[in-house]
Amino acid sequence: MESSFKKEYEKQTLQDGSVELKFMAKRNSPRGAGWMIILSVALFFCAWGATAAIFMIKTNDPQAILSGIIGFAFMWAFMTLSVDKKSKVVIRPNEGLIFDEKQLPFSDISVIGLMDVDGPGKYTAYVYANAHGNEIKITSYMTPAKAKAIRQEIFNASGMTWE
Repeated sequence: MESSFKKEYEKQTLQDGSVELKFMAKRNSPRGAGWMIILSVALFFCAWGATAAIFMIKTNDPQAILSGIIGFAFMWAFMTLSVDKKSKVVIRPNEGLIFDEKQLPFSDISVIGLMDVDGPGKYTAYVYANAHGNEIKITSYMTPAKAKAIRQEIFNASGMTWE
């Protein structure tokens, strides 16, 4: 019998022996009061843009057209901030990580950790690396279970050992 459940990330071994992980993550943390304020303002501008678009269709008023353009710009910004983004991490065994078009050698990393933030919402964790005293986010926000699985994949494919 074949499973009907889908893995939350894709794993592919490349020709050079590197392991590529592809997954979906949130662009920004959907937690906290700041996110709720942004969401409320964005929804207001979405409604404003939709209303202006209706008036724009019915009249040739330049103010309605300008309102429609501004409203649609805010709707686009809201959709960009709220949708998931496709991310990938490439693990080169005994060398390092490549993510967000950045390279991080394993020799610079002291810890690869999981930041699991308590609170409401299901996207409250990310994977990070501690390098030279800096916390560097390897992934964006995602479910804690997915973050834990991606961290484990990094451990398994890296050829390194961390605490």
